[in-house]
Amino acid sequence: AEFVEKHRAELIRRVSLVEPIADDMKPLIGDEKYQTILKSQTSHAQMRALLDFLTTPKLKEKLYQSLVKHEWFLVDDLERSG
Repeated sequence: AEFVEKHRAELIRRVSLVEPIADDMKPLIGDEKYQTILKSQTSHAQMRALLDFLTTPKLKEKLYQSLVKHEWFLVDDLERSG
């Protein structure tokens, strides 16, 4: 959860594979929020919408696990940069 909070702006700017991450999060956020994310025009808007729906540490932890799975190089880069 701390990683997601700390790197929110970078995640919005740099995550390109939002849809597979949204797929992972769908059971936790529900179909309506999932559809809202997919309808967003750009990956930036999709990621911003996804992050806006993550209101608990548990959801942010699940996002982190999904980021490690789909965008591990980005997670690694952000963790090394502090």
